Amino acid sequence: MYNKLVLLLALIILGCSSSSDVPKSTKAKNNVSAGSKYSIVISDSLENKLCEGTLTFDKYDAASFSGNLQIDKTYIEVFKGSELINGRFSGNNIMETLQLVFPPKAADYNVYINLIKNGNGFLGSWTFTTKKGNENKGKVSCKKI
Repeated sequence: MYNKLVLLLALIILGCSSSSDVPKSTKAKNNVSAGSKYSIVISDSLENKLCEGTLTFDKYDAASFSGNLQIDKTYIEVFKGSELINGRFSGNNIMETLQLVFPPKAADYNVYINLIKNGNGFLGSWTFTTKKGNENKGKVSCKKI
């Protein structure tokens, strides 16, 4: 019994990884680095444009990043989640997906943007989440500037 417990603990410890275990190749795959800028279009689930702007990465490494989204043009003034997306974000590299969180370090009232590399930019989706669950969602496209 004792040997099985020790083996189980060893497997758990070996199975856990820290953010330093994230491969550095993620940066090269995404072609993102500190200072990278992208034009961004945020649409509803039917692909009607809601707004567009500039997405800038201030800090970027293989595990996490941060930056700013500046909305330059609005097609629909108010939609659920619109008050959160103009400004600072933080994020994580999850496999080959960039997950941006607006606002950083907040809980139960966020917009999440998930982006996957596509040519000279990214395609993805956004979700507005509250304590009640997902309240709005749509699509996102980005092109490197």
